[in-house]
Amino acid sequence: MIDPENLEKVKGALIPMIQSHHFSLIPSGSEIGGNRIFIRYNNNQVQECLIKILNLDLVRNIKIPKSEFNNQIKSDQWIILGLIIEQSDPVFYMIPMPAFRHPNNWLIDNSQPERLNHFDNWEIKVFVKMMPELNPYRLESILPGLKS
Repeated sequence: MIDPENLEKVKGALIPMIQSHHFSLIPSGSEIGGNRIFIRYNNNQVQECLIKILNLDLVRNIKIPKSEFNNQIKSDQWIILGLIIEQSDPVFYMIPMPAFRHPNNWLIDNSQPERLNHFDNWEIKVFVKMMPELNPYRLESILPGLKS
């Protein structure tokens, strides 16, 4: 469950950052808990982004039910991960869903047997040693590349 106060804090920092790169946001009538945004750019191309918040003062991982993406990985889908540490501005990462096709020690595919597939999820773990692997996904690095 996303804490509404943290979601608003994260969105308040995230949306101007996206708009500063000259992207427009499309309102979504199918938002799940208000945490899904659609980014439009270049001739109306659209990227679907699911905002997930990880408060590093409390937890070090987050699970994304595969049902939030209809159990599919598409190239136009992203996880925007907002990392929150008390007394600091959120730090954003934009992880493409296709990255989950190649799981590693911090991007995890938790597939279940068929009879339990409603528990299928993808997981992102954040720990000190993996930060160099996460850094290429910083939002300010990814957004300029979307337009090219």
